[in-house]
Amino acid sequence: MAHYRVWQIISLGFLCIGVSELVLRGLLQGSRAGLVIGVVSLIASASGFWEGYVQWRRAEQRLAEIRRAGAAQDQQSLRHQQYEQQQEQPGLRR
Repeated sequence: MAHYRVWQIISLGFLCIGVSELVLRGLLQGSRAGLVIGVVSLIASASGFWEGYVQWRRAEQRLAEIRRAGAAQDQQSLRHQQYEQQQEQPGLRR
């Protein structure tokens, strides 16, 4: 369920590599390879952050489904208890 955190950590690494390559080698030293490596690393970082976001949303949706199912089961259990109480006390029937 915490796979999105792994994606965030990997993306942060690519972000650091990308910015340093782009700024230090690409822009300051004028290296074409530095520019390419920096841009590709930044694209990889953005992709990783996006995948982390998607994983996080999926985890949140699964958790919400589990909570809804539990709430529905609690509601059904409560109704069953109320029904049993009504059966035990015939004078209180509606």
